[in-house]
Amino acid sequence: MITFLPVPQFAAVARLLDDKRLGSQRVEALFILRCVRNVGDKYRRFQNAGYVRMWIGYAEALAVYYNEMTDEWLRRGFSLDISSHDDSVAGRGQGDVPLPAWLGDDRLHATHRAALLFKDPEHYGQLGWTEEPVVQYLWPQRLADGEGWSLEPPKSGQSKTSAARRAALRALAASSADAVAGTVATGDTAGPAASARAPRVHWMSKARKRKRPRSAPTEGSSSAPLAAQPNFGHALRSGPSSPIEL
Repeated sequence: MITFLPVPQFAAVARLLDDKRLGSQRVEALFILRCVRNVGDKYRRFQNAGYVRMWIGYAEALAVYYNEMTDEWLRRGFSLDISSHDDSVAGRGQGDVPLPAWLGDDRLHATHRAALLFKDPEHYGQLGWTEEPVVQYLWPQRLADGEGWSLEPPKSGQSKTSAARRAALRALAASSADAVAGTVATGDTAGPAASARAPRVHWMSKARKRKRPRSAPTEGSSSAPLAAQPNFGHALRSGPSSPIEL
């Protein structure tokens, strides 16, 4: 659970995210928004989670973030099947609401870029980011005086990535960057390997669902229907005039 912020500008974040992450952000940002707005309600147990704590006191900013994700979702041709815009900030943008002080701290944004590179190196490797592909977030936490913020790793510890996977991710990111450079040099504005790339099907689309194939009968098994079994239910329900022999 997280609101991805590889850069401070909400609209830019929406444009940068791949379809899968963008779809998830609509769901996760809406849930976090409910947690922030219902501190003492059924969402009480989520109040100490880093992804909620960072937005407490800034529900309007989070609502603007959520609306930006929704706008981009519609722009890409998807439908609002499970959520809609937050009307409380209708017509307002990022510059029209109070923003948390941690927004713009590149230490935080760098951890989000690194996580996105880890999750989808093919997509995010084209953006020229130089962070190590690893999921090790820093969470904003208010100082004791209530005025400032610090950035802290999760209390449960940081995730670890194997050296082999890190090397593979770096190689893939480098090859993607080389492909983009070659595209610019040749003037191919369609993007790297655009002609050979198959259309992407969104992960939430019904088109991804497939029926399980029926298994063929194994050797020695019979495909004939099972023999009919005696059914005394009707007789019992109708109240037999004589005892039923079993």
